[in-house]
Amino acid sequence: MKKYYVVRSNINRLGKPSTEYLHHYVIGKPFKGFVVDHIDGDPLNNQIDNLRIVTHRQNLQNKKVNRDGKLCGASYRPEKGKWQAYMRIGKKTKSLGYYVTEKEAHLVYMDATKRNDKTN
Repeated sequence: MKKYYVVRSNINRLGKPSTEYLHHYVIGKPFKGFVVDHIDGDPLNNQIDNLRIVTHRQNLQNKKVNRDGKLCGASYRPEKGKWQAYMRIGKKTKSLGYYVTEKEAHLVYMDATKRNDKTN
């Protein structure tokens, strides 16, 4: 799904073109290493209560669907006939167990990422 953002094109003080995002105007431009997250996943919803400043990793964990249309943190394993919940930490993949439904595996993944964020 393609995402569209509300932007304004400007000419900066040096006479060079620049782009300003509405969500940066509403909540402020984040420091280096941080991004503005649209909590509900809708980049056109720039209400203050839908925006938060988070790390890039936290922003990726907030997404509900992978690029191939499956729920994040869940992968079907035909050899087991179940869905595996997993998460990646750095370059390592950690298994979180096997579940009957994709949604169940995704919920375990979401819970694990929230717990992992609290410990870091």
